Amino acid sequence: MFGRAVLLALALTPLTACKQKVDLPASAPAKPTAMTVAVPPPPASRQIITDYMAAWNAHDAQRAGSFFADDAVYVDATMGAPKTGREEITDTVIKVYMNAVPDSQWEMRGEPVVEGDRITFEWGFSGKNTGSWAFGVAATNQKLNLQGVSFMRIKGGKIIYEGNYYDGLTMNKEMGW
Repeated sequence: MFGRAVLLALALTPLTACKQKVDLPASAPAKPTAMTVAVPPPPASRQIITDYMAAWNAHDAQRAGSFFADDAVYVDATMGAPKTGREEITDTVIKVYMNAVPDSQWEMRGEPVVEGDRITFEWGFSGKNTGSWAFGVAATNQKLNLQGVSFMRIKGGKIIYEGNYYDGLTMNKEMGW
């Protein structure tokens, strides 16, 4: 018990030295000066993703597909096998979602994390399923409100990888499947 008290006293001794009063010379307070801070432009990868999402929100499948490199890879955790190449991604992902949810809106939530050629961001995807899905799955006329995260890589001004992760069970429930 005594040993603890000594240790505590030794630990607190330097803190009491911090309470010393320092007399500063009296002088007129400095006037605040205006400072201009240059805000750097957003990284090119962020602008590419912003434009890509705008193409989705304009429901322009060809334009959205044009952001992908010829040999890009698209992974959707709920779809199974990755899609490879701009044409396959456009035809089997972008056009399918735009047909199934023609009023869809895709928004970035919060600030993305950008590091070099990589960008990661949280998103929300919403709309009403009024069109058929792939493989003849009929429209449910149900509202869809997904939240997820995307991991992307950009090279030469094109998306070379997109990985999307979201709760597929919630999507199935919202669709009434």
